[in-house]
Amino acid sequence: MFYFGILYAVAAYVWEVIKKCLIAVLRAGPIPKHLAFIMDGNRRFARKQGLQTIIGHQQGYLKLLDALQWCLDLGVEAITVYAFSIDNFRRDPREVAALMCLAEEKLLDLLCHKDIINTNQVQVRVIGNLSLLPVRVQQAANQVMAATSHHQQCRLNICMAYTSRQEMAQAVHSVHRQVAEGGIVAVDVTADTIEQELYTHGCPPVDLLIRTSGEHRLSDFMLWQSRYAQLVFSNTLWPDYSFWDLLQALVQYQRNYPDLEKIQQMAKASQARMSEDVMTKSCTVLQDSSSLHGLIDSQALSGCAAANADLEAENGKASSDRMSMASTTDVTDVDTSDSSASSESRPASPVCVSRGSSPPRLVSSTTLRHRGEGDKLDCLKKRQEAAACWHGIEYQQSQAYAANPGDDGDELGTDTHEEPEISEQSDEQGSSQETASAALKMRNGQSVLQSRTLHAGAGCEHALPTCLNRRKPYCAQIDTVD
Repeated sequence: MFYFGILYAVAAYVWEVIKKCLIAVLRAGPIPKHLAFIMDGNRRFARKQGLQTIIGHQQGYLKLLDALQWCLDLGVEAITVYAFSIDNFRRDPREVAALMCLAEEKLLDLLCHKDIINTNQVQVRVIGNLSLLPVRVQQAANQVMAATSHHQQCRLNICMAYTSRQEMAQAVHSVHRQVAEGGIVAVDVTADTIEQELYTHGCPPVDLLIRTSGEHRLSDFMLWQSRYAQLVFSNTLWPDYSFWDLLQALVQYQRNYPDLEKIQQMAKASQARMSEDVMTKSCTVLQDSSSLHGLIDSQALSGCAAANADLEAENGKASSDRMSMASTTDVTDVDTSDSSASSESRPASPVCVSRGSSPPRLVSSTTLRHRGEGDKLDCLKKRQEAAACWHGIEYQQSQAYAANPGDDGDELGTDTHEEPEISEQSDEQGSSQETASAALKMRNGQSVLQSRTLHAGAGCEHALPTCLNRRKPYCAQIDTVD
């Protein structure tokens, strides 16, 4: 037995020398900065050995310590292991309870391995939705993380109550909260912004992902971080995993490293082009928006000019219509005003014109609001000229009826109604608060012209007569819009 002990010690020493030589050779090539393990096969190992399931998980924890030491010797910066998934809560409650007790025990046991944790400055982080774990496990995880938080050389991420979808969902929720609070502008949110909110923030992307037990799936593990990773699926169960299995995975990674690096460079170039395209499209949208605002402004100016021209044409046509209607009307009310009041002092008001049997149409003064002050003055001048022409016609008609009261009675007995001729236009203009009345002859005992007061100034909203309505065969009235 003594000789067997010596042989075992010599073999272990030789193995350590060979391992160090192999590590030195491997470190001459590219070494993954972030290595991830899916530790699968513990239960199958226990069934294969005829042991209880919990024994298989204990052996899996011991293998984790070995793999951690191998990665530290290789110079790996970050190691992530898949210890317990959220989907594993669906297992037998007794198995889940045993796993939680084992997790609490082994997390605290990590602090006892000072030769690995403290010597190599390993920072332990337990990541996942820790609120799903029992309180005792949460306390153990917090204790380990607090004790190793100052270590910076290497990081060990232990995923418990973890899925990649839940990780990305909480990252998006965190970014949304920051946007709502005003810490981030929504247009500045990028993939890098979301990546900073992942559980593995501060770690490089996964370069090499290894899954044991012969299964060829990722099981919702490190989906975001392993987008450019080399995937290696080993048929060895996790408790049986050895340095030679890791050596084979590293050789495969180094053989495919040029292609992996090329893919990463192409992805970065594509992302840079997409960023440039987004910026170009943003600038184009801004330019199009500015052009659209300029077009709207020009259309508004042209619309105002067209409205001004239409109003001038309407005023001219309304004046001609009023003159023709005045020449064919039997009797018309008279509007006299103070000649000392200037027509230019009258405020602009809407004009309502009635033609024949059609209803009156109101032209609102809001349509006359133009950008130039000259356009406003021009529109006001046109309206005042139309008002002056209207008052002049009314004044001439009243003078004609007053001058020839007898001639009208002779012609009233016939069926044909002839109007008196309109004399030359008077220069006097009417104004406000004056009462115009004319006494005409009675036809069959009925008055054909009624005395009426026209309000064109104070106490009335509008300064001009607004419509001419023929309500009776022999009577014309001038109404104002209240």
